[in-house]
Amino acid sequence: MRRVLLAICLQVAMIPIAYSQCDTIGIFTNPAAPVNTQRPTMLNNFNWLAQKYLINTTGASPGNDSIESPIHQIDNDIIDHLRLSLDMQPQDGWELLRREMGYEQNGTPKNPKPENPYIVMYNKYNSVMRIFYARSSSAAFTAARVTLNFSSGSPSQTSLLDLSEGLKALDTTFIPHKSFQSPSAFDNRLHKWFYVDFPMQYDPCTCYYTSRLTISVELINSADVQLSGSANGKLMAIASNSGPVNQADQTYSFADLQGAAKKGIKTFKDINKFKQGIDKALDTMLKGSPSTAASIKAGLTGLPALFKSSNFLKAGLAAAPFIGAAVSLFDFFTGGGKKAPPVGPTDVALTPTSIDMTINLSGTITSSYDYGSVIFWNPGSNTASYSDVDYPYYNEIMGIFNLLEKPKFKMRFSRERVGNPRDQTWFETEHDYILDDTIKYILNPAARLAIQEAKAALIVSGDSSDLWGPAGGAWFMEGKDQKTGQWQYRSNYYDLDCFNRQVFSIRGSSAPNNINWLPRGRTYIKFMLNLKRLVDTAGAQNVLFIAKYPIDIDNVTSINIPGTCSSNFFLPASNSELNIFCNSNTYKTNRVTRGRSQEPIVNRPQPANILEATLERAILAPNPTSSYSSLIINTNKKIRLNIFVADQMGRRVKEIASNKYYPIGNSNERVDVENLPSGIYNVVIQNGNYRVVKKLVVQR
Repeated sequence: MRRVLLAICLQVAMIPIAYSQCDTIGIFTNPAAPVNTQRPTMLNNFNWLAQKYLINTTGASPGNDSIESPIHQIDNDIIDHLRLSLDMQPQDGWELLRREMGYEQNGTPKNPKPENPYIVMYNKYNSVMRIFYARSSSAAFTAARVTLNFSSGSPSQTSLLDLSEGLKALDTTFIPHKSFQSPSAFDNRLHKWFYVDFPMQYDPCTCYYTSRLTISVELINSADVQLSGSANGKLMAIASNSGPVNQADQTYSFADLQGAAKKGIKTFKDINKFKQGIDKALDTMLKGSPSTAASIKAGLTGLPALFKSSNFLKAGLAAAPFIGAAVSLFDFFTGGGKKAPPVGPTDVALTPTSIDMTINLSGTITSSYDYGSVIFWNPGSNTASYSDVDYPYYNEIMGIFNLLEKPKFKMRFSRERVGNPRDQTWFETEHDYILDDTIKYILNPAARLAIQEAKAALIVSGDSSDLWGPAGGAWFMEGKDQKTGQWQYRSNYYDLDCFNRQVFSIRGSSAPNNINWLPRGRTYIKFMLNLKRLVDTAGAQNVLFIAKYPIDIDNVTSINIPGTCSSNFFLPASNSELNIFCNSNTYKTNRVTRGRSQEPIVNRPQPANILEATLERAILAPNPTSSYSSLIINTNKKIRLNIFVADQMGRRVKEIASNKYYPIGNSNERVDVENLPSGIYNVVIQNGNYRVVKKLVVQR
């Protein structure tokens, strides 16, 4: 019996630099221009864009020792949409995490040979991990099941897999043992690729603790799995190694393929399939109200053209008013971030990923066949004391966005009996919601995205007959949660820089011919972020990021509406706030379980941390500058330092000092920038594995 275990180990020491947030290292795996100043011996030398890869696996033989790359394998229906869209391009955010072709980093053939080739990729603009696997021996199966979870002996667990069960803020009680499972069609022919996609959630505390992930691959002999909700039908209908595996329009992943799923993660093969999926879901959900379904669908006619444009969202969210309806069925969505092709048509092929709140699963999977094993460190790990063997080529933290704390709202409720008791009386109710406190968010610096626009909406839940929703304001149907049986309704989206003044009102009346809808379930805030790329921006789309979080409600007798708008109610968490939180029991409870990771690495004794103990001051002046700046450092001990200037992509653009000896007291280094373009740079002061980073602005 053979088993494929992609056990992904994470052990991260927080580098004691000027930032408390996990630092961006500046690693890029683009085959044409790889960068790895952290570990040059593991600079990516694998060209995943090549037409064929040379392989040294157990199934390889003279004359049959190569495999076509996923975007060049022309006779494989499983991945044909990726080939047609060239959906592995570095310019679109794809990075290489790990690969196995049977050769060491220096090109030496491995002995013994590995059994199966694989490629693990990650898209930093859409926070998706993509795993390609190919068979290298005979196996009479038509489907594979891929599972991602934290290993049973993992010393800690992070929020990386939270999207499998729905988003929660970091300070919410953590539920361990989350997992993803995804089915994939499996081609029995030798060296044919299959793949799965898993969305990653950003956890800014990742680098404080040690955790281990396991990805296992099993081949399936028979299955009968049903989908219900907004995606009715057969997901897997396999018997005697034949039959369909996935619905044609999209691929799926869940917390559990055999009935325990809370959410359904879907990756659509292209934007047209995404539009068709929405239309089908609306028809399924709104069978009793075809006019409502038709009205929503009519508003989405411009959706495919918008997503195919290289100018996607650059003009702002106001230019695409139908986006709110397009993502109404989803708790989470990412799409965009791609670049138009350099020649030919300007349409951009897109494979959006979403989490559907309306899916239920039931069924069985039997006669699975376990398949091979491999272990590697998860991106973002501190691998300074480890060999190159398990080092990921792209060693940066995954994910895009998260909330530090659960958002807090105030809610005023009143109920009044009106009418004449001798004739007829009824009750009138009022619910008013308003934001109570600042929303603290964290944006992953490794994603290299910035917020261009931020909007949010309030979502309320309740029973609904004949699809009547809340009265008293503008409310739009989001969909039906199959787990609770409740319908969800959304307010308008409002700019977060004036969200503090928005009052969300629901009015009900039990009088005849009136609407008496009352909120009875969970309440959420749904973010719509328009993110712009910070690098390689020419001809590149913005990124649409949608995320829905539960909120806390404080019942009050009255609410006060602020007189002016304030942008101070949607702010990034500070470095000190992050550091305190990542060290707190609030974060560690249920996440940190045992072993040396119980204490954050930043709090442990660091006898080798010479830089932190020695460097008392580092100042750049003038800053900004047009020609040069002086770096003034003060040390209390003798020390050797490397000092260099890096651009925002992490590439060294100027060397200042190499292993230079500095005496006790003040020292001065001239940082000449006359030959550097205007922009923001980092002056890096380094001793061994420790750094202090100072921002330098070149302005002309």
